[in-house]
Amino acid sequence: MSKLSELRRAVEQIQHTLAEAEQIFAAKEEGERALAEAEKKLKGMNKQIHEAQGRLETLGPQLAAKETELEKRSAEIQVALDGKTAELRERADRERQSIEAGLQQLREARDRMAKEDAEARGSLKEAKEELGAARRVLAELKARIPA
Repeated sequence: MSKLSELRRAVEQIQHTLAEAEQIFAAKEEGERALAEAEKKLKGMNKQIHEAQGRLETLGPQLAAKETELEKRSAEIQVALDGKTAELRERADRERQSIEAGLQQLREARDRMAKEDAEARGSLKEAKEELGAARRVLAELKARIPA
C-alpha cells in the first residue's frame, strides 16, 4: 500500500500544482488584460497630449500675435490720451489766460471808475463851492440893490 499511498500523494501534489498553475495562469491572463487596458488608456492619453500640443502650437502664434496687437493698440491709445491731455491742458491754459485778462480788464475798469468817481466828487465839491460862492455874491448883489 505504500506504493498506492505514494501514488495518491503524488496525484494530490500534481493536482495541487495544477491548481496553483491554473491560478497563476488566471492571474497572468488578468494581468495581461489589465496591461492591455492600461496600454489602451495610455495610447488615448498620448493622443490627447499630442492633440493638445498641436492646439498649443496653433494657438501659440495666434496668442503672440494677439498680444502684439493689444500692445500696439495700448500704445496707440496712450499716444491718443497724451495728445488729448496736451490739448486739454492747452485749452485750459488759454481759458485761464482769457479769464485772467478779463479780470485784469475788470480791475482796470474798476480803478478807472474809482478815479472818475473821485474826480467827479472833486468836481461836484468844486461846483458846490462855486455855487455857494455864486449864491453869496448874488446875495451880496441883492443886498446892494435897493428894493
